[in-house]
Amino acid sequence: MLKTEYREYINSPEWQQRRKDFLASHPSCARCKLPRWLAVIAYDQDLNVHHRTYGNLGAEDFDTDLEPLCRRCHELEEYRRSDLREPKSAVCKVCGAKHWNPYSNLCMVCDTVFGTRYLETENSLHSSGNSIGHALVSLMTYFWILRGRSRELFLTEMDNVYESVQKAVPKIAL
Repeated sequence: MLKTEYREYINSPEWQQRRKDFLASHPSCARCKLPRWLAVIAYDQDLNVHHRTYGNLGAEDFDTDLEPLCRRCHELEEYRRSDLREPKSAVCKVCGAKHWNPYSNLCMVCDTVFGTRYLETENSLHSSGNSIGHALVSLMTYFWILRGRSRELFLTEMDNVYESVQKAVPKIAL
């Protein structure tokens, strides 16, 4: 395939729709995990859709042929170098995942589940040998997300769960 044919395909409405569908199911860079919203801020453009192979051009398989990359990772893949710097990141102190809020010790998931005020309670539950509290929190989080409830209601409900678990801890024989 010639470069001009490839450029025509990339500019076609079919590719634009395929790209839009692909990015809808891939919200972050496959390499550095930079979310789309931050890629737009940091690099002044949305995630790139990188072709791993060109054999299925026009009928790309989302899992094998395409990869979402931020501008920096795409330049590293294509040219083996980039003058762009990666935005500052941090590591979650609960789960160890890399996240993009350098002003927080928790990733978005752990902040939603535990929040700053739940870390001490969560640690005391584990130190007493009880993992029931953690299981309840995980289950509540799952159902809360499915219902699409707000974070404030979630935190109120979590207060109730932790209070009931704290009361039940002495009664549970392990």
